[in-house]
Amino acid sequence: MLVVGGSRSTPGAVLLAGVSALRVGAGKLAMATPSDIAVALAVAVPESAVEGLATTPDGSFAAAAAEEIGERVAGVRGLLIGPGMTDPDSARAIVEAALAALPGDAVAVLDAMAVTCGAVTAGALEGIGDRVVLTPTVPRCSDCSGTRAMTPATRTRSTSPVG
Repeated sequence: MLVVGGSRSTPGAVLLAGVSALRVGAGKLAMATPSDIAVALAVAVPESAVEGLATTPDGSFAAAAAEEIGERVAGVRGLLIGPGMTDPDSARAIVEAALAALPGDAVAVLDAMAVTCGAVTAGALEGIGDRVVLTPTVPRCSDCSGTRAMTPATRTRSTSPVG
């Protein structure tokens, strides 16, 4: 399992995602994160392999990280991209590289910024769409669809009787 995410401002997101993957049985875990937070992440989850990749001055992934992630994806069976990512441009480059390299027997989960960065298109999902799961938050879901998100405050109740 490869988890890709995090930034200097949101290091806990990739930590929680990685630990959750282990708890549900991922077995072997690798995490790719901006180099600014890699050491702390490796200490927090010592049973995982953690690699720090190119980082921007604000602590996000640099665009150069996309090529490195694309190379690492070639050997995985499970991939999660997005938790804690903060830069849409680098997220788009990373998602594009990762989906292009996704092995035929692998499954990918795209979360948060990975869903809304602009890389998730019909063309990008062609031939792999049945192996990609999108998990946007409610606000990000409306970003994707261009419509107002349905939340408990905006949802209306049906007045028709249930038969």
